[in-house]
Amino acid sequence: MVKVNLGCGPSGIEGWLNYDWGILPLLSKFTGFRKWLVGLGLLPRDYDIGWPKLRLWDIRWRLPLKNNSVDFIYCSHVLEHVEYWQSKNILKECRRVLKRNGVLRIVLPDMGLIVKKYFSDGPMNRTAECLRQKEFNMNVFGVDRSKFNDGFLSKLQKFFIREHRWMYDEKDMVFLLKKAGFRKIKKCSFRKGKMADIDKLDLKIHKELSMYFEVEKI
Repeated sequence: MVKVNLGCGPSGIEGWLNYDWGILPLLSKFTGFRKWLVGLGLLPRDYDIGWPKLRLWDIRWRLPLKNNSVDFIYCSHVLEHVEYWQSKNILKECRRVLKRNGVLRIVLPDMGLIVKKYFSDGPMNRTAECLRQKEFNMNVFGVDRSKFNDGFLSKLQKFFIREHRWMYDEKDMVFLLKKAGFRKIKKCSFRKGKMADIDKLDLKIHKELSMYFEVEKI
């Protein structure tokens, strides 16, 4: 059985082909250098974490997998970090490599839920309002932009961070999945579905403001 985790980050698990690409995945191969960067303050301390065994591969390229060869694909909080047209290509590649009845699970920030949460809190004092705006912007952009300025250190730190490129709601994602050729599309919930190892893969930090889809290749 072949199980693939696309854009796994530090949450990839054993028994899966964990693919990721970028500065931080590369630094996962050089623990000492990463710790040095954290010590200098060039990376936040929460970046000094253990990474799984992974394969460095930019999933915006053609996946290094044969047609109809994969049973499960997991892709969580990844597509919002690439351009819209790139997401469509990634999904087409997923369909290509999946076996018949293979399952792809997509987890994404839900723009509809993010906006709904922002407007549901009601009147606030100025301090609480600023915190709400900060949280909203973090959810939309994927990073706390209030920490950055025009200084050298800020510019260097931004070099390591992947900001959001495109945000989706439920209708957008269903439309994109259909454009990629999927027909059997089901909206799921946190740790519910056919995906293997779902209790390990779905992270609690994503539960509140994410949407979950499983699609099968038919």
